[in-house]
Amino acid sequence: MKTTKALFALITTSFLLFSCTGEKVKNSDNKVKNNLSKLKLIGKVKSLTETIYDAADKFGEIQKGIKSNKFVSLFNESGNKIEYNEYHLISSLSMFDKKYIYKYDNIGNLIEKNLYEPNGNLKEKGIFKYNDKGNKYDENWYKSDGSLSLKDSCKYDVKENLIEEDWYKSDGNLISKHTYKYDNKGNKIEDNFYKTDGSLDTKINYKYDDKGNQIEQNWYNSDGSSDRNDTYKYDNKGNEIEHNSYSSDGSWNYKNTFKYDFDETGNWIKKTEFENGIAKNIIEREIEYYKN
Repeated sequence: MKTTKALFALITTSFLLFSCTGEKVKNSDNKVKNNLSKLKLIGKVKSLTETIYDAADKFGEIQKGIKSNKFVSLFNESGNKIEYNEYHLISSLSMFDKKYIYKYDNIGNLIEKNLYEPNGNLKEKGIFKYNDKGNKYDENWYKSDGSLSLKDSCKYDVKENLIEEDWYKSDGNLISKHTYKYDNKGNKIEDNFYKTDGSLDTKINYKYDDKGNQIEQNWYNSDGSSDRNDTYKYDNKGNEIEHNSYSSDGSWNYKNTFKYDFDETGNWIKKTEFENGIAKNIIEREIEYYKN
């Protein structure tokens, strides 16, 4: 996959630091979704444990191989995440890697996110501020000594769609800039990545089906030339079952397919990932529900 260093850094930063794009997700009735809705989890989930294994073909049957990672999320009764833990396999031992603790205000807005090191010491703290419409407009990340590390500023249009997001260093210098465009249903249809000098780095266009599932991504270079194209298919529950990637000349790169097993509530508890027909990973879920 052809990705610039700047783009990779930008994506990584947005993913790790809980960008504005993950803050204001709404249903069709304009109500803000909770974390369970974003994860497409059904019911009152109390905890979610996901364990990732390499897939092994033994005697013609796909089985679990080596365990690589485990992720544990805890949710409050409102469906928002209050704790998240990452574990990564080191040799034959399962080693704690990261812990996040989340705090919310009385209407469910995330106002604080704390990242802890394996020894239990605070590593970073994120503070979030919202306008009177509930849109996050300011995000500040602080080091353990209280000094500012990063700052994120967000802008919205009259329909409350996020249209610009800017990340800054503690000295005020710009790290990255995103701008977004939407269709009349509120689906994001364009994402622009800019370099620190203000020039365009990468553009992504998105297409959706009638259910709001993203079915296509088209990537473009700064000169407007095509970089790659990705297409997606889903089951009737909205779970991704196929992902195809194509080069700029239309030639096929790879095909990922996904097979699921579900619990009685309708949440998937096992996901097998295939690349070009070969099993690569198995993800198992343990889901604990709040008692009625």
